[in-house]
Amino acid sequence: NITIPDDDIEQEQIEDEGNEDSQKVTVQEQKTVVQTIDTATNRAVIEKAQSRLVKRKKNGEETEKLYKKFTQQTQVAPSYQKRDRPHTRDNVFIYKPGIQLPDLEAYLNQNIEIRIAKEHIKNSNKKILKRELWGNENYSSNSDAVCLLKHTNLLDFNHAQELLRDYEGISIICKVTKTRKSYNSVAKNGIKSRKLMNYFGHSLKPEDRVFLDSLGNPEDLARYATKMSNSTPQIRSKAPPVNHFNVQTIPEAHFIFNMSNEPALKYSIYNICDKSADIKTWMSYRLRGYTLYIEDRNNRYEISRQNESEAQEIFNDFDMYKVARVKNPLYMDNGQMLRVTVPLHEQYVELLDKDLDWSELLWGNDSLKVREKTITDLVCYKFYDNQVRNLKTQ
Repeated sequence: NITIPDDDIEQEQIEDEGNEDSQKVTVQEQKTVVQTIDTATNRAVIEKAQSRLVKRKKNGEETEKLYKKFTQQTQVAPSYQKRDRPHTRDNVFIYKPGIQLPDLEAYLNQNIEIRIAKEHIKNSNKKILKRELWGNENYSSNSDAVCLLKHTNLLDFNHAQELLRDYEGISIICKVTKTRKSYNSVAKNGIKSRKLMNYFGHSLKPEDRVFLDSLGNPEDLARYATKMSNSTPQIRSKAPPVNHFNVQTIPEAHFIFNMSNEPALKYSIYNICDKSADIKTWMSYRLRGYTLYIEDRNNRYEISRQNESEAQEIFNDFDMYKVARVKNPLYMDNGQMLRVTVPLHEQYVELLDKDLDWSELLWGNDSLKVREKTITDLVCYKFYDNQVRNLKTQ
């Protein structure tokens, strides 16, 4: 048996307690260090997050300023701003009857804007009469924009001129989607759309219309026009064979004297109207080289084709015409007409109307209606070659 002194036992107990306290201090210091590291890390994370929030807020304010500036420049309607993202000028097209939209693959699932001048928005539009419209709600991209307005009832055509009195035109907002297997034919709002199968193009879904104070400045209009096709699609058709046994003779092909006491052809609608499918025999085609003068019992009128400098249209694929009244018809005989420019200079005529499509000249048995003006009791007509003379000799 070994006897350990009590003093040694107490000394060992004291040492053991000291070791435990030192271990406790070490663990406590470790926890403090860890908490310090965590606090520093959290502070760095918080500062980084706060800096991100400040940057986002700053970027958001700049984005909002740019958006407001953009909407003020493009003058997008408020109803359109709320419903869709702002469109750029690349999404704007200008309307012209007979000119189709280009390939819309770049605008798929986006909105495009088609601007239409108010003079085209009428029930007498040739495209409405021909029903150049395919589908219902979703239409083929070769459908006419004015037909879309009428079929979807986005605009009341019975009161269109009153609604557009203080505006230059209207724009129709359409969403471009993929083509469909078929487009159904539906009659709505006074026009019946056509049926179309296997169309290789895109679909248009009209969503809204906006009245325009201005169609745009000349630079923008020229840029919009360059995106459109420059040619009108035409269907080549062969003229049907003529049965000479059924050919009707033209009556009243007589010569009478006009207001200058010179021979002229007696007016007859059979002599004015087109008689075959050959374009070279049409009266409108003949006016490319001649000017037509018609007379009633008191006045002489000049109907001529406008040259490119006079026409205000962007697209020049269609011939435009003008109607004027000759001021002194009694003195404008053959001798005088050979000495002056034909069509007559403005000092010899009074302009009645211009920028006319040939379909706006409505010929009757003894009358001619030009838009809102009607010339009655037509007596005779005569052609003169187009010629240019020096104004000093006139």
